[in-house]
Formats: sequence, C-alpha cells, structure tokens
Amino acid sequence: MKQINKYLIIIALIIGHALNAQMRPNSYRNKETIRQYGFSVYSVADTGSDSIRVLAFLSIPNHVLQFLKNQDGFEAEYETTISLKRIKGNLVG
Repeated sequence: MKQINKYLIIIALIIGHALNAQMRPNSYRNKETIRQYGFSVYSVADTGSDSIRVLAFLSIPNHVLQFLKNQDGFEAEYETTISLKRIKGNLVG
C-alpha cells in the first residue's frame, strides 16, 4: 500500500508540474518580447550652430520579425515613432 501511495504522489507531482509550466501569464510573455529590442541615444554638438544633433539607434533582432516572401526574396517591415519632449512634458518634435 505504501508503494502505491508513493507512485501516486510521484505521478501527481509530474502532472502538476507539466500543467503549471503551461500556465505562464501573458504579462510575463510580453515582457520577454520587449526586452529583445535595443535602443541607444547620443547627442552630438553641432560646431556650425548653437544646436545639437540627436542620434537614435534601434536594434531589432531578425527572429522577432515576420519575413514574407516576395518576387525578389524575403522582406519584413516595422514602424517606430520617436517623440522629443521638454522637461515640463511639452512635445518638441
């Protein structure tokens, strides 16, 4: 009888672990997607005027894009938006 209880407990633990592994919340999955992108910003002084130049670089790994086949090969598209704001929150550009 002790051996049957032992096997039942082991089977229950295995099934419980398998079910728990499949129940990851969606919010956790979305965080993994966001971390895949890299964003860098650099400001460079312009010697010809009193302005600065802002250089922004966005790095997107190929495995997060969906490539579609066309006549010349494969292509993927993405869209980004960059907004500049003042310290008080007013939109500059």
